[in-house]
Amino acid sequence: MRKNRFTTPIIGLVVSTVLILMLALSAAVPAIAGSCTGSGGPPITCNVTDGVSLTVAPGSLALTTSNPTFSSYTLGGATAPSSSVPIEVDDETGSDLGWTASITMTQLTGTGSSSDTLTNTGTASIISETPACTIPSPANCTLPVSGCTITSGSPTSITTDGSTSATVCNSTASHGEGKVALNPTLQIFVPANAAVDTYTSNLVVTLTSDS
Repeated sequence: MRKNRFTTPIIGLVVSTVLILMLALSAAVPAIAGSCTGSGGPPITCNVTDGVSLTVAPGSLALTTSNPTFSSYTLGGATAPSSSVPIEVDDETGSDLGWTASITMTQLTGTGSSSDTLTNTGTASIISETPACTIPSPANCTLPVSGCTITSGSPTSITTDGSTSATVCNSTASHGEGKVALNPTLQIFVPANAAVDTYTSNLVVTLTSDS
């Protein structure tokens, strides 16, 4: 009789443990989006198609630039002073409209004497520019049209009056997407009769989305 008294609780404990384990396992298994049953064969093939959805939102149009750096120039030098102007355009808008980058400059004026100036015309020009993807491999951009390539044989002149803009690149529609480095080379013509001084100018780079 004592044996029968212990048997019933033990069986109940085992059954309860099994039920708890089954519930725990069923909770740990993720829900299956689709299912199929294969038959026949061999081989037996079973295919389930799941849908994938990703929303891509538009980003921004951004411009990054920094000061050009010129070395000291000696009057009468055979080569006019020049410097790269670091310019990066990052078009993540997804609009395919394109953009235009332009430059304005104020007159080059001496810091020692404000009367020391270089002429507004014929002084500054962009003599080279070759757009390139900032991250070349794998390419993460669509390059601007070939018209954005500038060579010394066909430079872009800059009127240094502070208001006349010179276009350095118009990407055109469906071009110039992603990060594009322009980095044009700016050259300054210094006449032999220029006053000895340190000349400064404000160079403004403007980036505008096309419409």
